[in-house]
Amino acid sequence: MEVSQCERIKQEMLGGGLTDHNGCSWLCSYQGTQGRAEAIVDAEEKKILQKLAQKVAQIAELPIQEERRKLWTDHHDLKLTRPPIFIDPEYAWYELIPHTVLQCKNNLARMWEYRLRKEIYWHEVIGDDRVCTKDLPVTYVHSVTSMGLDPKQTRSSQVDGAGQFSVRGGILDVYPPCCDNPVRIEFWGDDIDSISFFEPETQRRTDNIDYAEITPACEILYNPLKFVQL
Repeated sequence: MEVSQCERIKQEMLGGGLTDHNGCSWLCSYQGTQGRAEAIVDAEEKKILQKLAQKVAQIAELPIQEERRKLWTDHHDLKLTRPPIFIDPEYAWYELIPHTVLQCKNNLARMWEYRLRKEIYWHEVIGDDRVCTKDLPVTYVHSVTSMGLDPKQTRSSQVDGAGQFSVRGGILDVYPPCCDNPVRIEFWGDDIDSISFFEPETQRRTDNIDYAEITPACEILYNPLKFVQL
């Protein structure tokens, strides 16, 4: 396959750069690619997902799944077994199951449809020792309520009030509503080098601390979005 074609497949994925992994973290990776799109699953998409889920559930009930589960358990218990085989095509998934086969239109439903189709393909075509289960991890929808207060957390060049944060190179300043003074977190690469309070007026560090409790600037109500029952 030509490199340009590989890159095109990676860019398309499930359409528009959407991947089947985005649903694992709706607030982070999904919004990073799709912005503030709503989590919509319409009635027709529910039927599509339920039909695929029923097939996955039937696969999960096959005796071969228990045999595979025992193989992996014995292997990890260091018992004498044949080597278990696990095959994950990774990016090749988007070639094996191109986004053009997806029937759902909305992004969240497309992600779940893709995961279900992968489970079916894994069993019917790949046939390795991976165990198929009835579990389908789903993400959460959330709604933000201000409780009569301003819910915004503001990014600014300099932190001098509660609910603000600032990023300058490897320094993160944040003013949690629960703290009397803002917190400065300094990074060394991906590691935290130091945590301390600082004075908003002078922007100078004061007391070093071992940890900081950073509470949200607003209330977030979580409700599991679970309609696919395998």
